[in-house]
Amino acid sequence: MTRRLASSLDRSLAPALAPALAPALAPALAPALAPALAPALAPALAPALAPALAPALAPALARALMGPLSLALALSGGAGAPRAHAAGLEFPESGAAAAMRGGAAVSGVTDPTAAFLNPGVLSRLKGLRLTYNHNIIESAISFTRAPSQIPATDLSAPFDGTVGRAPASNETPWFFLNGLLAVSHDFGTPFTFAASVYGPNSGGSARYDVSGGQRYMMTSLDGLLAFAGLSVAYGGESWGVGVTGQYAMMPEMTYRMVVDGQPYTSELNPYEGAFDVEAEVRVSDMFAYSAIVGAWVRPLPNLEVAASGRVLPVRFNATGSVAVLNTPTGQTYSPEQLTITGGGASFDLTLPPTARLGVRYRGLEETGAEGEEARERFDVELALVYEAWHMMNQLNVDLQGSVALFASPLSPVVIEKRWRDTLSARLGGTYRLTDTLALSAGGFYEQGATPKQYAHIDFPSFDRFGASGGLTLSAPGGLELLLGYLHIFESGVTVSEAEAKVLQQRPIRPCPDLCDGYTGVPANAGRLTASFRSVSIGLRAGF
Repeated sequence: MTRRLASSLDRSLAPALAPALAPALAPALAPALAPALAPALAPALAPALAPALAPALAPALARALMGPLSLALALSGGAGAPRAHAAGLEFPESGAAAAMRGGAAVSGVTDPTAAFLNPGVLSRLKGLRLTYNHNIIESAISFTRAPSQIPATDLSAPFDGTVGRAPASNETPWFFLNGLLAVSHDFGTPFTFAASVYGPNSGGSARYDVSGGQRYMMTSLDGLLAFAGLSVAYGGESWGVGVTGQYAMMPEMTYRMVVDGQPYTSELNPYEGAFDVEAEVRVSDMFAYSAIVGAWVRPLPNLEVAASGRVLPVRFNATGSVAVLNTPTGQTYSPEQLTITGGGASFDLTLPPTARLGVRYRGLEETGAEGEEARERFDVELALVYEAWHMMNQLNVDLQGSVALFASPLSPVVIEKRWRDTLSARLGGTYRLTDTLALSAGGFYEQGATPKQYAHIDFPSFDRFGASGGLTLSAPGGLELLLGYLHIFESGVTVSEAEAKVLQQRPIRPCPDLCDGYTGVPANAGRLTASFRSVSIGLRAGF
């Protein structure tokens, strides 16, 4: 009804390989890594990993730790709108250790979360390692609708003066279903193997007043996305390489918004219409795949350089149902009138290639024990992260069926997104105060993926700053407790009606052809603000 809807290698090899790896890593700057590696790895990895991962992982992991992803980007209104992951669909970074370093974790990863941050670093993990993390996320998003310059011409609309005008905020800002579980083991071999399951670091549920000023953009969202992966890494004392094959699942995405179902005339309503109904799209896709590669090298005892990236984009082909519901203030229709014969919905969603580059300085100190190597007292890492969000230029949404009330078929639509590639700079580190206590801190700056005119409440992705910190407590027996906090400050945006590109949906009498010469009724004109907070708890064990 809506339109938018590796133990180590022989030491004699390391000196020979490290000089060769270092030059290869330097050019792996953000924009170059993914395009350079994808063509070479995709043909080999995709056929081998996807069939192997799906049968083995799907049954056990599909309902494990389902992390959230707000997928409103897939069906946002008008000409387009977004949702942002590290800049496009989430924020930095999955895993408590990485999050409390401001996401600066390309080289400085010390647990099995390396499986998806940088698989090459797994080569440093010996014996059995386990990690469990849980994030609690707050998404505080508000929208105040600007007065419309378009005259309300639908004289049959209720018009109580508040519907469609009132400021609106996310009524369910806290999201608790974000976790990850990862395990690694070298099995006494020169390789390290790992398995992981996790969800993106993002909120996956939102509720807004159906009568609020945002009603023609979105009224509710529930989304779940999860990644299950198998990894292998190989390396020496001063280098390592690795790869992770991933099986991606979208168990659910349910999206609701109000649409103007005016079936007869060209009359417009910027706030409230007599034929307003709430449209719902519910889709899922339980099979997609991807691959992440990574490497690290230590040219000097105090210096490490690392690079990683998603070299295969994640391509979801989601299918499901479409329905229409009554609104609280509009006309009430019977279930028979709201029936959709042959109803269905489908769309394709792509999560793009990414590239990460990290340079880490290690502060070493002598232990005092004869023959024992110096240990790391502190580290500082500078990381750059590139994400190719230009791939999210538009979404093709296919709606099928005919609504009894309007006796009109639903039509396929193309939703313009116009997302931009993003770059994030991150700086963070860890200082070990004692053998049992370490403190971490970091910060980042991240470009937004969304142009101003396509601003949307589904997930505001504008320029943002983040600050984080946390601690790691170590106990006897190799157990560790991690506690972290991340706060993201995002620049608000004000969109005028002349700039707005998210338009009210009129599926029966579409604009501009049937709207009295108007190109459409802007739905995102107004002031949008957002901030995010995340509390992370992690448990790690090594044997």
